[in-house]
Amino acid sequence: MNKYQFRKDGKGYNHHRAFRVKYISPTNHRGARVGILDLRYNNNTIISFSYTLSNICEMAIEYLEKQGIKITGFLYNEISHEYYVMTDSFESIKEVV
Repeated sequence: MNKYQFRKDGKGYNHHRAFRVKYISPTNHRGARVGILDLRYNNNTIISFSYTLSNICEMAIEYLEKQGIKITGFLYNEISHEYYVMTDSFESIKEVV
């Protein structure tokens, strides 16, 4: 875990890496999908929408954990309607696979 010391009292903050998770609407030729953008490496991954899970955040977490990336948290942006999934792993998905 990476710690940064920004405070004078010596308490650090955890450094996280984020993935942006967006719903991609279906078209005439493709079904609904989920886009996962690695904000550190600017790699975009698109996965099929899974109707067995309750939301796109769960879909992204399941996909990333299958790739060997341990998820430490998430947040939801109510303005842009996007999820952000956080990890303390800084390896590229391509390096993990």
